[in-house]
Amino acid sequence: FSPEDVSSVMNMVVPGVASESPLQAVMGDYQLVWKNKAKTQFYNRWPSKYSNFVRLGHLNGTVFDRFVDWVETSYAPSFSEFQPLEVAVEGSGNVVRSRMCHDFVTDALWALY
Repeated sequence: FSPEDVSSVMNMVVPGVASESPLQAVMGDYQLVWKNKAKTQFYNRWPSKYSNFVRLGHLNGTVFDRFVDWVETSYAPSFSEFQPLEVAVEGSGNVVRSRMCHDFVTDALWALY
């Protein structure tokens, strides 16, 4: 799970403003344009940029197939935006979860558990 546009985290936090003219934007005639699209992707080989691996356990084909089904049918269709912000309220825990690569890893580990 990763952002499509990795040029700046600000693209995911602050939307762009689209308007036909600055005057129209000031008058309230504008659109907010988010650049926070994300994708869940599969590599059939390990990209060289991933160099640190930690063994977490063992996996058989049945569990792997169930995991792939979870990613394809539950996770990927539900999350198409990269959201680095999270809202937490004291005493209530997370109210709005972030949605980043480490959140996918956390959810994936629970799915495998």
